[in-house]
Formats: sequence, structure tokens, C-alpha cells
Amino acid sequence: MALRVSQFPIWVTFLWHLVVATYYIWLRIDFELIVNRLSEQNETLPGYNVVGGRYKFLTQINLLIQTIFFIFSVSVDGGTYLKFFPALIKSARKFNDTLFTTLAFPLSMFIVCVFWSLYAYDHELVYPDHLSKLLPTYVNFLDHLLIGVLVLLEMFLVRHTFPAKRVAVAIISAFGVAYISMAFLIAYTTKFWVYGILEKLPTYYRLLFFVVMFSFVFVVFFFGKALNSLIWGAEDADTASTLRRKKVR
Repeated sequence: MALRVSQFPIWVTFLWHLVVATYYIWLRIDFELIVNRLSEQNETLPGYNVVGGRYKFLTQINLLIQTIFFIFSVSVDGGTYLKFFPALIKSARKFNDTLFTTLAFPLSMFIVCVFWSLYAYDHELVYPDHLSKLLPTYVNFLDHLLIGVLVLLEMFLVRHTFPAKRVAVAIISAFGVAYISMAFLIAYTTKFWVYGILEKLPTYYRLLFFVVMFSFVFVVFFFGKALNSLIWGAEDADTASTLRRKKVR
């Protein structure tokens, strides 16, 4: 039995998405101000002057995905409330659901679990002392902890339809292959590894590390699907397809 049956009115989800989207925009502006301040002091964040800049770090990629998702959610909610272009809004909501269920939720929860596990083992592997001296303490918690809280609240407040498993697997796999390829390419051309732990591993263990980590992303995806079913009841593209086949019979 689902924990929730009815959804919040669209204006409630609109306000929720607007607040979180505004927060993520502020977070990005705040980070730029920090980087500019460090630049004025002739300081730079480790690896940020290497190919790819901030977007070779999974945390920064995830923050960009969160920003896009919540801004897009504001647009979809607004269009739904005003009843603009229903067919277009329906397609936009489907895209937004796919973005949340396959990337925004899994990546955020993955980062929270893996980052804090490695941090507890040896913080130098993921957040070395020289980095913590350059960034305010709150940045670490906002980038690596609050992201999980926000996607869990999103899961509870807004009903999302999961895509078919083959679509989800394809999206997560494509993202994983692209990120791993980028990390190895940057390391090959610049001798810089995106995370300190990779410097301590032999080449084949580095590849194994990435494979294991992104396998865990799949685990988080299926956890999110189970959690969504627990909260809202089973509703995804696979379930809908099965029901359609039964009706035909």
C-alpha cells in the first residue's frame, strides 16, 4: 500500500521547485564569487585550471544537473498551472521525470553515500586539507549532503514516473562511459586524476574502481524506484506497458 495517494496542488509544487531552483542558482553564484576571491589572492582550487575546469568533478556535474532539473520543473509546473500547450507540457514532464529518476536522484544519493564513506575512511582521498582551507566549511555540506536531502524531499513531494528499465540502463550507462572516458583522457593528457584515491591505484584497479562505483549508481536507481513505489504506488513505463498488454488481451 502506498504511503501517499493524493498529490499536492500544482501551485505547491511550483513554489517548492521555485525555492530549490533559486537556492541552486544562488549556490552557483556563491561558488563563482569564492573562485573570484581566490583568484584575487593568487589562489586556485586544485585541478580547476586543468582541462575540463570544474566539470570534470562528479559533484559539480551533479550540481549542474540539479540546477537544470529544478529550473525546468518550475517551467513545467507553470505551464501546467496556466494550461499552456498541454501536449508540449506532457512531453516536457516526461523528460523531466526521466532526468530526475535516472540522473538527478541516483547521482545525488550516490555522491552522499560514497563521499561520506570515503571521507570517514580518509578525507584526504576526497576532500584534502588544502581544499578545506580554501573553501568555507558550509560548501562541503551543501555540495555533498544537502543534495541528498533535497532529492529525497522531491521524491516525497512530487510523483515521478520512471522510464522503462532499458531506457534507464541506457542513460546511466552512457553517462558512466562518458565520465570514465573523460577521466582517463584528462589523466592521460595532463597526469591529473580527478580524485586523490585514483592516484594511489594501479591502472587496472582504477578502471575497476569506476566500474564498481557506477554499478552502485544502478543500485541507487533501483532503490529510488522501490522508494517511489512505496510512496506513490507502482507507476512506471514498464508497469504501464504491462497493463496495456493485459487490456488488449
